[in-house]
Amino acid sequence: MTGAELREERLERVMTGDTFGAFLAKALGRVRPYGRREVSAWENGSRKIPEAVERVLLRLRFGP
Repeated sequence: MTGAELREERLERVMTGDTFGAFLAKALGRVRPYGRREVSAWENGSRKIPEAVERVLLRLRFGP
């Protein structure tokens, strides 16, 4: 998944970086949400998107 694809996923869900980070954390069972800076870093390619985040988004989009 590219940063642009992640951004598209977030925008399709009409979420800010903070709400998307919280959404992803909840979907992964994390106590601490991802912050908007983390989400932004994934989107702009300065940080690699964690595999767990990619997997959960694919699962949510296409099912188990």
